[in-house]
Formats: sequence, structure tokens, C-alpha cells
Amino acid sequence: MEFLVIIFLIFYLLNHLQENCVSGCMKSSDPTKNVGSYDAFTPSPRKEAWWLEKHLSHVEHSQKNFENIKLLFLGDSITHEWNEDGNYTFHKYYAKYNAANYGVPADRTQHLLWRIRNGEIHNLNPLMVVLLIGTNNFGHNKDMEIFKGVKAIVIELRRRLPHSKILLLGILPRSTDTATKRVNAINKLIMQLDDDLMVWFFDLGRYFYIEDHLVTELYHQDLLHLSSKGYETWAFAMAPVMREMMEIIFESE
Repeated sequence: MEFLVIIFLIFYLLNHLQENCVSGCMKSSDPTKNVGSYDAFTPSPRKEAWWLEKHLSHVEHSQKNFENIKLLFLGDSITHEWNEDGNYTFHKYYAKYNAANYGVPADRTQHLLWRIRNGEIHNLNPLMVVLLIGTNNFGHNKDMEIFKGVKAIVIELRRRLPHSKILLLGILPRSTDTATKRVNAINKLIMQLDDDLMVWFFDLGRYFYIEDHLVTELYHQDLLHLSSKGYETWAFAMAPVMREMMEIIFESE
């Protein structure tokens, strides 16, 4: 794996040498340097070594398990944390599908789009993909740009996984009323991607934001990432729609 990371880094640096040296290769003090493009709908890798290693581990997992993965989770840290706070719930409900979790902390739409274009879902044929992405774009993109980023991912998934149903989740409520109102506005845009056939939209918001208040016990102190109870709530809320989608899938086989 370390050898693959080194090769990937060399390839990446060679292909981006001109981009990184447009100002005479002066050392940048910008702490956001490693995030790649700010364009929400143009595929862009991040530059941290750990991120590239994480990506390659997903590629390797898909290569070894492509016949067995029947449920695939894609997203950012909120999805990734199914491996931590949500681990018990994840295995309880999704182990029977040999579920794979390809969530990566701090990813934005453009980063996930790049990942699925570069091997993470190659040769996979899951029954269903659960997609939750977009919250990390908030400080960098306008609402329509975030929508276009999510749309680009859905289009790419439909192209590469034509037989897989997509459960497209709305962005989760945020810590303030203003931020949550923006979440709701973006989710109304994302909802348009629901075709009632291969792409189903589902908004978890009503379980996490009740009577104009965030249900804080479902979150960590940062009011962004979920607690173990938050993952239990996610699984509970999603269960009926997943069941309905799976019934349709099995009836059509």
C-alpha cells in the first residue's frame, strides 16, 4: 500500500507541477492549500498523503470485494464515522449486505466526484448506494454550486453503476437556524434529482431538527458530527425507505 501511495504522489505532483509553481514555487502559508479545487462540480483530488492513501485503500477494497459489496455508503466525515460512533449500528443493520463505507473526512462534492471517477467504484454492482455529501461545501460555494456538485455525483454514479439504486440523502441540519434554513433550501434543490425509479431522495432533517431546534443529543459538541445515538436515529429513519427500495429490487430480479 505504501508503494502505491508513493507512486500515486509522484504521478500527482508531476501532473500538477505547473499549477503549483505559477508564483515561482514560493512556499504558501495558506492552511487550505491541500483541499484542491473550490469548484463544487469539477472533479478534484486533495493533496494530503493520508487522503490519497485512504482513496487507494477504497480502490483496493473494491478490487478484492467487487462481487460481494451489495450496499455502498459514500460521503464525508459524517458517513466515515459509521466506522466509529456508528460502528455497532452499521454492523447490526448492514453487515448482511457486506456494506462498504467510503466516507472520507472533510470531503466536498468535488473530492467525492474525483474518487468515484478514479477507481473506488470500478467493477462494483451494489444493490444500493447511500449518498450524503455537501455540508463541507458550505463555506466555499453558493447553493446552486453545491446542488450542481451533488448532481454531478449522481450522474456519475448512474453512468458507472447503472443497475444500482441511489438513496440520496438531504444534507443534515446545522447548528444554527440560519444555517439550517440554508440546508433546507439546498435540499429542495437536491430533491429535484429524485426520479422515483433509480434515484430516491430522503430528508433525514425531521428526525434531527424538531420544533425549530436541533436535537443536540444526536450530535457531538461540535453540532455537526453525530453521536452513537445519532447513527441509531439515522438507521431507524432510513430503514423504511431502504426496505421499500430493496423489495422493489428483489421483485425485479
